[in-house]
Parts: sequence; structure tokens; C-alpha cells
Amino acid sequence: MRTTTGLVMSLSFLLVGCTVTHAANSSAFEQDFPAKPVHIIEPFGLGGGPDLLARALAAKLSELWTNP
Repeated sequence: MRTTTGLVMSLSFLLVGCTVTHAANSSAFEQDFPAKPVHIIEPFGLGGGPDLLARALAAKLSELWTNP
């Protein structure tokens, strides 16, 4: 039970961080980021909930970072 709660909290913080990063779209934050490829390391098995969430997050981040 604690593992599931910790996982949900971790994923929630990740999503909140992505939302805050996206919301802070001002001229002070406009930089050439990422300058190098970004890798998402997902330590759980393939096809599970965390894997599907990481893949969806990677697709959305790729779309946000490649289109100005």
C-alpha cells in the first residue's frame, strides 16, 4: 500500500512540475532548452502504468520542446 501511495505522490509531483514549467512561459525563460537529448528513466516494467505515463509524458514534452 505504501509503495502505491509513494508512486502516486511521485508522479503527481512530476506532473505538477511539468505544469509549472509550461506555465512559466515568459521571455526570461525562453532559452535553447534542451541543448542535448533528454532521457526519461523509468525503473518499472514495460507496459505498466508508470511506463505508459512516461511514454505519454515524453511525447508531450517532445511536442512542446520542438515546436516554438
